[in-house]
Amino acid sequence: MNIPEQLKQSLERYVTHRLCPGQGLSSIISNDLFATIANCDDQTLAALRPIVTWLHNFAPVECHGSKEKLASWIRL
Repeated sequence: MNIPEQLKQSLERYVTHRLCPGQGLSSIISNDLFATIANCDDQTLAALRPIVTWLHNFAPVECHGSKEKLASWIRL
């Protein structure tokens, strides 16, 4: 997938170690389109489709899709 290495590492740390990603990735993980547009830099926005595809294909469904899922994933 065409995800910049730094973003991919952040996603992997979030899924594997439950470490909170930055504001931009958090908004993507939370499925918050308005916050994503407002908070992501151009590089992250350009990789939006691959990031969402990666989450859908490789991340547990319990860790993405809403702010509540993101918060719960980090708390556990």
